[in-house]
Amino acid sequence: MKRTNYYNILGLDQNAGEEQIKSAFRRLAKQYHPDVNVTAKNAASIFIIISNAYQILTDKKTKKEYDDYLNKIKNDRSAIRYYPKNDNSIISKTLSEFNYILWDIDDLLKKMTHENLASKIYKTNLYDYLLYLFKYMEEEILNENDRFNNYSNKKKRLKLHLENYFSLLRVEIDKYIKDLEPEIDKGPDTISHLMNVKNRMIKSISEIHEFIQSK
Repeated sequence: MKRTNYYNILGLDQNAGEEQIKSAFRRLAKQYHPDVNVTAKNAASIFIIISNAYQILTDKKTKKEYDDYLNKIKNDRSAIRYYPKNDNSIISKTLSEFNYILWDIDDLLKKMTHENLASKIYKTNLYDYLLYLFKYMEEEILNENDRFNNYSNKKKRLKLHLENYFSLLRVEIDKYIKDLEPEIDKGPDTISHLMNVKNRMIKSISEIHEFIQSK
């Protein structure tokens, strides 16, 4: 399975329409759904990645932002500095920016080599540093609500390498973002907390991009 972006994951190009996306997902689901194919190697992990791509591309708002993200990274390794133009509420803008961060991490993982992951950064290797960031997001986002136990149970059932671990994590964060976005009247503490997590992730991912480019 080619994993350059969410369209490629479904075997499509960026011009694919809604029906093509749905048809591609149905075809791949028959091949990798763990309830259908219990013998396929890594079927459960692959199905998580397929489902995540499908969820992004079938939500009109998120698909529009993702297409914008893809266009921006054509000429730049990282689009994290290019926030989506969003004139809505602070929380809506923050959640849109979270999507950029998550897509940028996803893009980084797809391009990582074993040499990159073994490289030293901040007295540890890049693999462990990324694990630290993923655990940070678990604790600061999922652990703040009742999704965490469900997510943890899923993670324990799967033997996940780094990219699949992140795919599972971001599926749950995506659900949280989608549920939270309509609640514009969320208290200032929630908004402040999300902005702090967002800013921490922007700093870390920017440093990783600079680190890789220096190699």
